[in-house]
Amino acid sequence: MNFLQPIMLYGVALVAVPLILHLLSRRRVREVVFPAMMFLLGTRRRSMRMLTLKQWLVLLCRMAAVGCIAAVAALPVLRHFDIGIAGTRTPVAVHILIDNTPSMGWRKAGVSFLDRARAAAEKIVGAAADDDYITVEPVCGTEISASGSAGRADLLRRLSSISIESCDADISHEMKLATARLNKENVGRRNLVVLSDFQKHSFRSEMPVPDAGDGIVVSAVDFAGGTQRKNVRIKKVDTPLYPLKGEDIPICYELTADGSYDSDIVVSLFIEGTKRGEHETSLDASGNAADCFTMTFGELGSVWGKVVISGDEMPEDNSRYFIIDVNKEINVLVLAPGEDVRDAGAGAFYVVRALRAASGAGPGESSILINTVSPGRLDKTSFDGVGAVMVPAVTELTENDVLLLGNYIASGGGVFVNTEGAGTGVELVAKAFFADGIDVSTARGAPGGDSNTESAASDFFTIGGMSPGHPLFTLRAGKLLIEKTDDIRFNAPAAIEVTSPETHVVATFSNGAPFIIERKIGKGRAVLAASSFRPTSTSFPLAPSFVPFTLQLARYLSNGFTDEADSFVAGSQISISIGGAGSDGRLTLKNIETGEETGMKMLSAGPPAEYVVDGEPAPGAYSISNGSGEKLDYITVNNDPGEGDLTPLAAAAWSNILDNKTTARLDASRFTDFERLQARLYKGRSAAAWFPFLFLGIIFLMAENALANRG
Repeated sequence: MNFLQPIMLYGVALVAVPLILHLLSRRRVREVVFPAMMFLLGTRRRSMRMLTLKQWLVLLCRMAAVGCIAAVAALPVLRHFDIGIAGTRTPVAVHILIDNTPSMGWRKAGVSFLDRARAAAEKIVGAAADDDYITVEPVCGTEISASGSAGRADLLRRLSSISIESCDADISHEMKLATARLNKENVGRRNLVVLSDFQKHSFRSEMPVPDAGDGIVVSAVDFAGGTQRKNVRIKKVDTPLYPLKGEDIPICYELTADGSYDSDIVVSLFIEGTKRGEHETSLDASGNAADCFTMTFGELGSVWGKVVISGDEMPEDNSRYFIIDVNKEINVLVLAPGEDVRDAGAGAFYVVRALRAASGAGPGESSILINTVSPGRLDKTSFDGVGAVMVPAVTELTENDVLLLGNYIASGGGVFVNTEGAGTGVELVAKAFFADGIDVSTARGAPGGDSNTESAASDFFTIGGMSPGHPLFTLRAGKLLIEKTDDIRFNAPAAIEVTSPETHVVATFSNGAPFIIERKIGKGRAVLAASSFRPTSTSFPLAPSFVPFTLQLARYLSNGFTDEADSFVAGSQISISIGGAGSDGRLTLKNIETGEETGMKMLSAGPPAEYVVDGEPAPGAYSISNGSGEKLDYITVNNDPGEGDLTPLAAAAWSNILDNKTTARLDASRFTDFERLQARLYKGRSAAAWFPFLFLGIIFLMAENALANRG
């Protein structure tokens, strides 16, 4: 037996009240010997014994009646026992958690898993009695509660409107919240039902569901049921860094698949809503594919586009949106003495030559503007319109140079520095740009400043590794570097030791030492290479990959953080720094394809102003407009790529989430399993046991009254 209001059991202590009153009311008399009554003493003793017994029976009846009243107030129930008498059945609480993340959109025989889950929820709700407590909660959305027949009808109507949504889903966390709510329900039986396909990506919390309390039962209905699903998803879309007007711009995509596909996958490219290309792509043996579209833009500014695939059974992850900002030119400042720019033995010579080669070389108009400034002559105007600054070794930097460069980085610029070891201003760079997070030494014996000095063969290293997917090593530059890594050798006199987690190693030498490191500072970034580009230090400037690498480096430094600021994951909070909002400070986010508008709330006036989007916009391309209707920027919202990864949750992981609680894992495709679920939810009802205590209380009160009034 269990009690729905166990705190009322403290009322059992009131049974002591009749006893205390009885003891306090006993009359105390002084005994006096009266000879005339001596013959009646025997009869009197027999009568007193009978009276005392009657008094104790009255007292016990009163105490039992008080105890029964306290038991009734505690609402006792008999678990899993339905007497079937009207008024004795206790309500059942059922909380239905419906997984409506994109993976539930997968279709089996033309019907999605979400459709099947909604049908199952309708059956569960339809089988409930009017006094049962029913709550339906989509993982992405707001819960729906119902009471009574009218509320139940409204719940069924709203349940049918639950659709696939993208959100920051964590079903194990939602289970914890649902359990906490069920624990507050004063009913005989509490059920948590999880309707899902149980994908690993949707169960991210490692901590188990907290103690569900006595009477809560978890039922898990698996709609995948071991089904071997096939799905192709867009793993990522790469657009070039800092694309230029009039150049061929590659828009590359990577696909990955679960299951095998015999037919080709159709991949389409849309720019500003217009279809601009189509591929038929075959997946390799591992289920992967990659290719590129090539576009040329004749106008400056931002354009939006999307890559769309077709031909699989889960369309919810078949689009990926992107933004391309088309620029007029790349403006690069090379900080080096003029003689170094003209000296074939200096690193600055090869940097400038590579930039000129990347822009077509020769005088006249070009897509890359190259300016050179000697150290010590920098001022604030030197950075006007500059997107990237190159500082080749062995440029002597002054403290004022480093201060100006630091301010430039913090405001959104990018700086690349070569070094040949300690000295030559590197200590200033390390302190200003990397916050003493690195240590630079010349432990391996540098060739020094003499460009004619030859180094021993043992002093040279090759590139050992590059960060996968880093923008410096993507597309053509990365492919050339990867193919020719063993042909490029470096003399690395600068031994760099990274001592701060804010500094990231982008590439290493073959001995494992850092080759290229970077650190984000404010809105910009600083990049440092542990080798000069002089011919006595490396063969890199003579390699085919040097020109595309230098161009990619200039693009990367010029890009600031715009590659990160315009792309968001559905379900996450969207915060934007933007100018031009106007005096009213109002901004509107508008879905370009559907026209749906969402408000934006200002967090700080800036400049630039900080805004946060109200709600969670669905995947798509969005324009941002001010109160005057002027378009200020574009952003994209995409599904989390992990939502399309159809990796089922392991049984061991499910056990860890539940921590050995009362549970059942049912297969939704099996009719018998679903019937078993119905039985678990409603047929094992509890019976209210208050009426026997009430009946006994009345009996004890009647007995007390009869005994007390008996002569």
